[in-house]
Amino acid sequence: MLLEVKNIEKSFVEGVPVVRQTTFSVGENEIFALLGPSGCGKTTTLRLISGFEKLDNGEIYLEDDLLSSTKKHVAPQKRGIGFVFQDYALFPHMTALENVAFGLTDLPKHKRKVFAEEVLCRTGMGDHQHKGPAELSGGQQQRVALARAIAPEPKLILLDEPFSNLDAILRESTRKEVRSIIKKAGMSAVLVTHDQEEALSFADRIGVMNEGRIEQIGTPEEVYYQPKSKFVARFLGRTNIFEGEIEDSDIIETKIGHLKLNRKAKGKITCSIRPEHLTIESPNGTSDKYQKGMIVAREFKGHDITYHVECDGERYIVHTDNRILFEQNDEVVVRPLESAVVLER
Repeated sequence: MLLEVKNIEKSFVEGVPVVRQTTFSVGENEIFALLGPSGCGKTTTLRLISGFEKLDNGEIYLEDDLLSSTKKHVAPQKRGIGFVFQDYALFPHMTALENVAFGLTDLPKHKRKVFAEEVLCRTGMGDHQHKGPAELSGGQQQRVALARAIAPEPKLILLDEPFSNLDAILRESTRKEVRSIIKKAGMSAVLVTHDQEEALSFADRIGVMNEGRIEQIGTPEEVYYQPKSKFVARFLGRTNIFEGEIEDSDIIETKIGHLKLNRKAKGKITCSIRPEHLTIESPNGTSDKYQKGMIVAREFKGHDITYHVECDGERYIVHTDNRILFEQNDEVVVRPLESAVVLER
């Protein structure tokens, strides 16, 4: 593994840990995302990796070299790690070219400008190299900041909410461009974000953080479709939660009817099923194992429709394509298309 983070902890106020026994690794040419709500400890984790903060406990290794522990702390500039800040932190009095060349201290002066120009061209900013930050759009500043971070050819890039200052359309296009640049450069990256769509589309693997701990690590598909906890299920998007008690079975009785589980379980359980894994139908001719409900709200989104269905006093969310048409107050049944996932906690 390129990066190994082992049981790290950090408190700024005694007895109030911000990061708690956090462990994860990042492989060669891998993009890893730390995803979680504001205040969960993800940015502090990033600053511990970069060396901007010192550990209280644990260890951080880069290519088997110890960077941080309770007894050792390598300075940020000596770690071989690039950092892209949320506000880009470009020098306002320098051009894009000068910003990128600034960190190339290991190169002779006569080579810095040539190499900086080459890196700017790789990030699509070659035609803007003589402009200052104030003359660049948010997306252009983002690419300059990335060029500055990758120019010294670090082993690892750290990205702290790098797309949050961009509008929705620019955010998506810039995200794709930045991912492509990092992959083509053969570098690894750790992205910190609170945006679920961003993490799912940008990262190879995701660590979902909550209250200073990582609750689950996996590929985007794994953490979305196979959440381990109620928090992960809800934070990764809309979901429907069911609770009940069963006796060594893979079927649970719910207010929408019989629901098949992804595995056998016993005792009190909590399970989750995504809205797109449910559908709605007219109750006429439907099996009696599904309970009747009523549509209490609908959200038409063009390519799909979200229905809110009330069954026996509980509300459930169903995503369908735009060919399944019902109106508010229509009587329907909710039918599962996939098994519900039994949550571990």
